[in-house]
Amino acid sequence: MSHGFDGANLRAIAAEAGLSTGALFANFENKADLFNAIAVTEYGLLTEAFAKVPQRGEDVVGDLLALMRAAYGFFWPQLPFAQALFSTDWTSQPKLYQEREKAFASILAQIASTLEQGQAKGKVRKDLNTALAGRTVATLFVASLQSAIQLGQDQIGTEAQMNETLKTLAKGWLP
Repeated sequence: MSHGFDGANLRAIAAEAGLSTGALFANFENKADLFNAIAVTEYGLLTEAFAKVPQRGEDVVGDLLALMRAAYGFFWPQLPFAQALFSTDWTSQPKLYQEREKAFASILAQIASTLEQGQAKGKVRKDLNTALAGRTVATLFVASLQSAIQLGQDQIGTEAQMNETLKTLAKGWLP
């Protein structure tokens, strides 16, 4: 992924993986199919990383920031992959899009669950649409990661910006 999605080709990928091009094509229809399989796997690993982050519901912004720190920690070592994943409309194939969205749904559910815990403890407004708010937080994360990649920001600075953004957003969530 050091060349991005558009710059990658299956022959080079096969060679780097120590496979024949035929072996790659035996398992994947095309580059988008291969990339989708990688994305779904990575989303599953991020879901596992999120599951390890303690969530108490007392400090919703703190709990969300803990999730975002886990996500930054997950993606930072593989920024070229993150850039390809979030910056390219690399498939118009509905099947691949649906597979990726299904995998991403578990990440969104964990963010929404954090907000729901806050609702249960009276720290977040009861009428907040937690699914929509969770998608908003995820969108902000992706935007912050894209910005960091494009501007060459470091992880600590990017996390600090996300902290301020979430604090501002959360003002609308408070009871």
